[in-house]
Amino acid sequence: MPSTKDINPDPRKLLFVGSNGRGKTLAWASVTKILPPGAKVYCFDFDGRMAPIKMRYPDVDIEFDTYGHKNFLQFRNKVLALADAPRYQAVILDSVTSCSISAINYQLDIKGAKAKMVSNLPVTSWDEINGETILFSQALDVLKMYPGIVVVTAHPVDKTTIVEGQPPIKTKELIAYGPKVGSLIPNYFNEIYSFYKESNIDPKLGSKYFIRTNDDIAKTSFNLPGQIDWTGQDFFPILHELLKGKGVNLLQS
Repeated sequence: MPSTKDINPDPRKLLFVGSNGRGKTLAWASVTKILPPGAKVYCFDFDGRMAPIKMRYPDVDIEFDTYGHKNFLQFRNKVLALADAPRYQAVILDSVTSCSISAINYQLDIKGAKAKMVSNLPVTSWDEINGETILFSQALDVLKMYPGIVVVTAHPVDKTTIVEGQPPIKTKELIAYGPKVGSLIPNYFNEIYSFYKESNIDPKLGSKYFIRTNDDIAKTSFNLPGQIDWTGQDFFPILHELLKGKGVNLLQS
């Protein structure tokens, strides 16, 4: 029988959060720098951002498929298959934000003429939002239990909530549509890192890239530095060394 004495936080399940251009894709791709030779990495690519990886890491071999609403069923089947055949040492979902949009549009495609229409265009109803919740919870359940490194990326979406008689409320959410999934996703991760970029006035000096492990979004179970500067470096080797300093091996369960 398991005991709470035996519980150790899992450093291998990570959520990377940040606006576009903050380095999330190159950060997860650097996982190849810590894996043993021959290790396999797979990416569920919803953002279509694989080209920068080829430019930064021309010799890296990462398997991927690009998904959208037209082949969303193949994505779901591939995720569920991982539960029975975990053949990859690292699995990436890039990004959950775009994946959410594809999940909604996939359901609208299925509904076809039965979808709710506004100005002759199909619009999201509670049916699609509830379906999105089910689709995501199934996928995240598999990834949560996956015996390897799992990285999910998200780029926050600006939302405005309007309530009659009150000023508009502006928030940032991980998901563009339903209110359920955005709050559900962080519950699957103990390691959530926020990505930031600091632009330089002098373009010759380039930008600086930082990851925060303790802010309004980020959290960590390992007392890592609150801010990690990974400008011009590979992120996962840095993280691997920091965790080893805490007695934690990122490559072991």
